Amino acid sequence: MVDLEPLVGQLRDGATPSISAILSALVFMIGTVVMALALRDLAQAGRQRHDWRALAAVLGWTAGVLAFGIYWNASDDQFYFQLAIPMGVLIAAHRRDNTKRRTVWLTMTVAVLVWNLVDVTSRFVLYPRAERIRMLDSGLAGAGLVVYPGYDEIGQLEPFIRTVPPRRFLSIAGLADQHPPQEGLSLLRQRIEETLAAGASVDVVAIYDVPQRRQPWKALRELGYDYGTVLQLLSSFPVESSSRWMGPFSIRVIASMPRAAGKPR
Repeated sequence: MVDLEPLVGQLRDGATPSISAILSALVFMIGTVVMALALRDLAQAGRQRHDWRALAAVLGWTAGVLAFGIYWNASDDQFYFQLAIPMGVLIAAHRRDNTKRRTVWLTMTVAVLVWNLVDVTSRFVLYPRAERIRMLDSGLAGAGLVVYPGYDEIGQLEPFIRTVPPRRFLSIAGLADQHPPQEGLSLLRQRIEETLAAGASVDVVAIYDVPQRRQPWKALRELGYDYGTVLQLLSSFPVESSSRWMGPFSIRVIASMPRAAGKPR
């Protein structure tokens, strides 16, 4: 298994694929070749013994796991690690009567495993959470209200941010979970108006200048919270005309008047 989520996301968003995303596609193709060779060997063994149960089990198991993952519309690894079982069957069934072919097989398999180890380590084990928290702590300090998409990285980091109380965070996904679209969007407008009336301002994070098809907007659209509608509501307030960036997060401020740094905005 090779995680193609970064490559698919970049293609979906119209961005130029990064080198690591391109390498993941190449490694995926290597892994596909390995599995195809193993599947061929399993089919040949079944034909020789007139016993197709192993092949049927592998194909059926794989189809079931993939169908569930696609239907569930999630790319989380917990939905796909079960594929390790049929892959193990394929590896066990691989013919080993050719030393040269066995060497090629082993080299390709090790290459895929090493890539996955490097990929998981760089993106998850070495994820710069402390750095992101410090950045958001500093960039959002004093905000009267923070509006963000939800179901995202900011939502995972929110509990660790100390300069903004939890009650000042408002996610679009949270509104969608609890309210129908008209009621939720009215509540969003009300919260912004109350914040501005109190002399504070609103930080809009990771909503402007991001691809419209990026999650969670696909899921939110199905719940009636279309990206364009949310953006139109936010833009009806005196929002900044351009974004500044805190690492990977865009931020625009809605403010009725300039405010001093460090004070409620």
